[in-house]
Amino acid sequence: MWEANGRELFFRTRRGKLVAVTLAFSSGATAPSMEVVRRDSPFLMNSPSGSGEAIYAVEPDGRSFIFLRVSGVGTPPVVVLGWLDELRERMREAGRP
Repeated sequence: MWEANGRELFFRTRRGKLVAVTLAFSSGATAPSMEVVRRDSPFLMNSPSGSGEAIYAVEPDGRSFIFLRVSGVGTPPVVVLGWLDELRERMREAGRP
């Protein structure tokens, strides 16, 4: 994930560590270049590794993260379409406006 400023890149290692890399870009005489000027490991992410999917996002201010917590427990969500129409019908049958 890129930070909004475009100079910092966040990625997860196979061992679940979050790495932040600060990059510097310059335009040389022959070609543009990129250099890693700082590398940090802010914290260990408690998440499955190797999934290939991003389970976090960087806030636009670059100071906060949002994490998706994966849990195999519980029931899947139920999506009900047209519930408002059914509610209106039941209210009408019950004599309520």
